[in-house]
Amino acid sequence: MSIKLNTNILSKKITEILNEETINKIAKDCNFIIRERKLSGFEFLDMLLFTHFNHKELSLNDLSVQLKSRFGIIIKKQSIDDRFTKAAVRFFKTVLEGGSLLFQYTFIRGALKNYKFKVFEITKAEFTICK
Repeated sequence: MSIKLNTNILSKKITEILNEETINKIAKDCNFIIRERKLSGFEFLDMLLFTHFNHKELSLNDLSVQLKSRFGIIIKKQSIDDRFTKAAVRFFKTVLEGGSLLFQYTFIRGALKNYKFKVFEITKAEFTICK
């Protein structure tokens, strides 16, 4: 049996649930963001995942340049460094686990679409609890 995964459907499903609002809520739930800051949880995550720099040689200065070019945020290298905390790790892990759940859900749902039982929907609440 061959299983073909439609990446457009997967991408759409992930961005429906893991949108900016949800990511910022996860950041607050994980105590990564405690009060309103210059850098939101969404922007922090975007800075780390979607940078155009070589991740292997990424510097704090590169991250600062990335934030300025993508979001117009001017932030010192030290301020970025200060955000790499245990709470940041919990936040990042929670978001990635949520993305993994969505991938598994979409893959399984696609693989089982011809069978006569229901695969339960994944909701935001299922993975926003920080561990």
